Parts: sequence; structure tokens; C-alpha cells
Amino acid sequence: MDDGDTSNLRQFKQRITSYKRQLDCSSGNQLDLIESRKATTSKKLRKTEAVSSDEEQSAMFNLSSQTKLDHSFFDEDCSTLSQKLLGCELVRKLKDDSLVAGRIVETEAYLGGDDKASHSCGNKATERNRAMFMAPGTAYVYQIYGIHFCFNISSRGDGAAVLVRALQPTYGIDHMTKLRLNGKQKNKRNTAVEKLCNGPAKLCQALAIDKTINCLDLCQSNEIWIQPKPQDKQLELVSAKRIGVEYAGNYWASQPLRFYIKDNVCVSVTVKK
Repeated sequence: MDDGDTSNLRQFKQRITSYKRQLDCSSGNQLDLIESRKATTSKKLRKTEAVSSDEEQSAMFNLSSQTKLDHSFFDEDCSTLSQKLLGCELVRKLKDDSLVAGRIVETEAYLGGDDKASHSCGNKATERNRAMFMAPGTAYVYQIYGIHFCFNISSRGDGAAVLVRALQPTYGIDHMTKLRLNGKQKNKRNTAVEKLCNGPAKLCQALAIDKTINCLDLCQSNEIWIQPKPQDKQLELVSAKRIGVEYAGNYWASQPLRFYIKDNVCVSVTVKK
């Protein structure tokens, strides 16, 4: 074998070795990818199980309009009420008399008066926002983009109201899922339990909340009401700036008037650590 053949053989062996290394690396990457996907799936399942277990706890509650919160609960300043509502149960009676419910896990306070992010800024009462000037505990429902609804609750103070931003589904999850799907299978990816009500428009769709609810007294209505949180439920709360209110200017956009339950998987946006 001459020098040329030896050189070619050496190059061939080097290519074979390099190819084997690539195969080993590729196999390792594939295994890492598979393990990563398994971990992600497992994490999602744990989240769903955590939410679903709360449905069983809620089933033990008496979801009855007889246990609704009264006016004294809502007669608080807006920021205080926003925090008091966390952990309480929002219950909706559907047209077929079935019930759906979710635990309030995220809220925002809109103070009225000088609050430039509020619909009632400057204490201007209009036909649209009149519920904000009604007695504490009045439902204020408004429409955005001409299709979606947002659910609010009036508090103490002219023009002040709490936006309910997210719920943790606890009862009637099958009904909620159908309402969210609205006959469109392409929306199915957004009907994981933790995503059913993790936004103000989503929760309104899941609970069939629309303008017919506007101005209802939540302390008297048999269509929608709030029930108290379990007395033994200790919650750790987080405060942060409100979502999507940059139009109100730096001061009001940066105020920590959004509140949510720490580590709850149904919160729409969490503060990054």
C-alpha cells in the first residue's frame, strides 16, 4: 500500500469516526428532547390536577344564592375590595338552571376620580359607566372590541370598581369548556382547565356573562353572585401594575393596583422573578 492509499484510508476512518460522533450526539439530543417533553407534560398534568382537585372541594360548598355576600362586604375602598375578593367564589346560574363557578384569583382596582385608566376618570357618569356610580356590589359589564365582555364590581367611592381578571374554575367545568369552545374546535387548545378563565374576556365567555348582567345587584341577584372564601384559606397575595393601561400615562400605568394569588396557575400574567 503506497502513501496515497494510506492517506485515503486515514481520511476515511476519520470520517467514519466523525459520523459516529454525530450519531451519538443526535441520539443524545433526541433523548434530552424526549425527557424535556415528558417533564413539560407532567408539569401540565400536575397543574390541571391541582385545579381539578379544587372543583371537588367546591362541590362540597353549597353553591346557593342563599350564601351570597351582602352589601357590607363590598362597602370598601376599591383597592381593599380588590384584595378581599381574592379567594371568593363567583357563581353564575345559566339559562338551563345549571351552575358554573370559579374562585377569583386576580383583580384590578379602578379608582375613579383622578385615575386616568378608569372609565369614570373625572367623575364623569355616562350611560355606559353608570354602574360604577351605583351602590357597592353592583355588576358593571362593558364590551371591548365589539365582541368581548369584561366583568367588574362597584366599590365604595363614586366611579370606583374592581375588574375581575381571572378565575380558577371550580364547578361546572364541562359547561365552561363548551361555552369557551363556542362550537369551534380550533379553540380547543385554550380550554385546558388553567386557561379557561385566565383573562377578563375568557372568564366572561366561560360564565356566559354579557350586558344582561350589567347593573345587577350582586347581593340580590339569583343569576350571578359572590360567595365567601373558606375561612381557613390562607392566601399570599402579590401586587403589580395593571395590564394594558399605558394610555393613562406613566404614573397611573405604574401604580400597583393589580392583585393576584401567588403561584396560582390561573393568573393571567405573573410578575417575573
